[in-house]
Amino acid sequence: KTSDGQYFLRRSRPYRTPDNRIEGVVTTFVDITERVRSEAQSRRLAAMVQDSNDAITTQDLDGNILSWNHGAERIYGYRENEALAMNVRDFIPAHRLDEEMEHFDKAISGSKVESYDCQRLHRDGKLLDIWMTLTLLKDESGQATIIATTERDIGERKLIDKLRAQSERLIRMVENLPEIGRASCGG
Repeated sequence: KTSDGQYFLRRSRPYRTPDNRIEGVVTTFVDITERVRSEAQSRRLAAMVQDSNDAITTQDLDGNILSWNHGAERIYGYRENEALAMNVRDFIPAHRLDEEMEHFDKAISGSKVESYDCQRLHRDGKLLDIWMTLTLLKDESGQATIIATTERDIGERKLIDKLRAQSERLIRMVENLPEIGRASCGG
């Protein structure tokens, strides 16, 4: 590492004459600054993904789970080693399977899939409300290889929204009730 923050790979080899005698050293420097920075960035991103409270997963194009972070363990109740033996279809309620697989097929075909509400199954069979984002990952040649997902449990938010709506309805009902005893009190 240089004093100004650049990184170089130094290679030193003997300089050989045509009659194979060593008469010096040839030293080359290859600038690897971008590679070092990219590797550091990759490590930071990997730590963020692994420790996220959201479920961040990857699946092959057949839906087989390839990676599973701590957020996925927390949301769905399956440990990583269990999930890696599963398919995304194992988490989709049967009555929603066709609709959900359409989203995956659309993403695999290269079409943009906006984030959407869906439902998934917890290990104990409980139905979860999830905010899903699908991202298609491609290899160097541009071929689709992996689907990455970011999944957020929105069950609590939906419950709060429902309670808020009920509360607002009750407030409007109370505001529209006639004043009790207004006429008899002379007011």
